[in-house]
Amino acid sequence: AQARGITLRFDAEPQTDVVILGDPDRLRQVLWNLLTNAIKFTPQHGTIDVQLGVESTHARIRVTDSGEGIDPVAQARLFQP
Repeated sequence: AQARGITLRFDAEPQTDVVILGDPDRLRQVLWNLLTNAIKFTPQHGTIDVQLGVESTHARIRVTDSGEGIDPVAQARLFQP
């Protein structure tokens, strides 16, 4: 990200205490995939935002970037086997 001039911003809700019950290696893999995809598809000098929060009893991690996104036609097929 630094080599491409991409700004990476992190924001966590104040005093967010979150306990995640799950496989830490899988969580790390998911976060890594989200970040590397965001870096790959964000244009030079773009922005990537990572947000951590809590919704009811669930943790929420949101990764957004300033890339152009996925073609709406392709979105329909994204999660098909």
